Amino acid sequence: MKKIFYKIIIFVIILSGIVLLSNSKIYAASASISANSKEVNVGDNVDINVSVNAATWNMKVDGAGISDSIIGYNADDIANTTTTKSYKLDTSKPGTYTVSLSGDVTDANGQTSGNQGGSVTIKVSEKKETQTQTQTQTQSQTKTQTQTQTQSQTKTQTQTTQEPTFSNSNKTMYATGDINVRNSYSAVSSIAGSLKKGDAVTVVGIGSNGWSKVTYNGKTAYIKTDLLTSTKPEEDKPKNAKLNSLKIEGVNLEPEFNPETLDYKANVGKDVTSLKIDAKAEDEKAKITIEGNEKLKAGENTVKISVTTEDGAVTTYLIVVTKSESETLGLASLKIDGINLNESFKTDKYEYTVDLKGKEYLTKLNITAKANKEKATVEIIGNDNLQIGENVITIMVKSEDGKENVTYQIIVNKPEMNNSEEIEKVNNTQKFLYISIAIFAIALILIIIIIIRCIKKSKESKEDEYNIDNENFLGINNQDNITEDIYNIKNQNISNENQDETNKEKLYDIEKEVDFPDDDIEKKPRKKGKHSR
Repeated sequence: MKKIFYKIIIFVIILSGIVLLSNSKIYAASASISANSKEVNVGDNVDINVSVNAATWNMKVDGAGISDSIIGYNADDIANTTTTKSYKLDTSKPGTYTVSLSGDVTDANGQTSGNQGGSVTIKVSEKKETQTQTQTQTQSQTKTQTQTQTQSQTKTQTQTTQEPTFSNSNKTMYATGDINVRNSYSAVSSIAGSLKKGDAVTVVGIGSNGWSKVTYNGKTAYIKTDLLTSTKPEEDKPKNAKLNSLKIEGVNLEPEFNPETLDYKANVGKDVTSLKIDAKAEDEKAKITIEGNEKLKAGENTVKISVTTEDGAVTTYLIVVTKSESETLGLASLKIDGINLNESFKTDKYEYTVDLKGKEYLTKLNITAKANKEKATVEIIGNDNLQIGENVITIMVKSEDGKENVTYQIIVNKPEMNNSEEIEKVNNTQKFLYISIAIFAIALILIIIIIIRCIKKSKESKEDEYNIDNENFLGINNQDNITEDIYNIKNQNISNENQDETNKEKLYDIEKEVDFPDDDIEKKPRKKGKHSR
């Protein structure tokens, strides 16, 4: 009975499900995009058709110059409705165009589907043109004799322009310079953008017509193949036609070298015929040329140093070199430690000035002077005990044979030291002395105190050890004495007890041995043995 009941319940459930399924309707929403033709020629008509079947829709059409939104709903919410739209594609230029449809749709049951639509691609090619040219050329020539010749030439040319083929590629290329990116593989087509030298672009196809198909800003574009390279070009470094350094062996330049300074002077002796110039350009690839450096003559010579870059920029440096006719006796160099002369030293300048402001305390200068001839002697006079005011130091140069003498003078101005500064220095010196003495005294006192405390602690430590030893010693003796006293007392008690017992025994024996008569008032003891009256 129970089995039959269960079978009836299961049958009822299945029957109810079938009834429900038969009464329900399926309202699936959809959206699609299509084109009436996917391969056309330039100028052909192409329609892009969009169809949406849904109760509610929110779609967008985008690509190839088409941009539109399709949004709506069906007032009758129990069923889907179909909406269609059509767009014209611009086929005025060859290329591959993609139009996409995206968005979401909702059916009458409330089921929403996203990313609906898809895309459609149309390929637009150049038109195949047949050109027929008929040329008729009539030549008439009139001669002295009447001759008429008519020539007719008809030429028919049929030219067929075929679309180039592109081999598949997927590699990164670089622009060799500043180039244009075009919408088609033609130099007259519109410009989609531009690349600078070294900019990278992805080539997806290499054409048979000398153009490359590239991806540019997410779209297909074209660049002349010979304007691209697989190797990234080096960045152009700024070209600088200037020297980085300039040195001449054994010769000082006036002024000191500076890349921005172009004119210099130099002095050389009568034996110098050329300069050993070390010049380096800032641009490693620049070329340096030196002119006028050979066979220097007495007097002024102009040495020209030119720096030329790869792009043709030129900078010229000039050095006026003065060569003496004969080397005269003099100083080759003159220096004072820590002090500068009023101007740069020159062999042919014989007077200089020195100011000792800020160094008033000096009483002598450390002068280094070298003669320009071997075995010539140099004597310095007046450099000792410089006084406040003007001092003259004389430097005399004498040749080996004593026939030539040259004198240089250095005027030394030594200002008076400010009294307040002297007082301040003295005060500072005294303060430092007093502070040093005080610190030394305090340190000495502390050292003495520390030594006394150490000695005292040492003595106390020794006394404590002595007392402890005595206490230990006395303690041991006292303990021994006490023990001995106790031992003696015990022995004495034992002896006394033994003595008492002995006395008792003797007394007892005496009493036994002695007779006391009744009539005797005074009883006398009797000894053992026989007695007589």
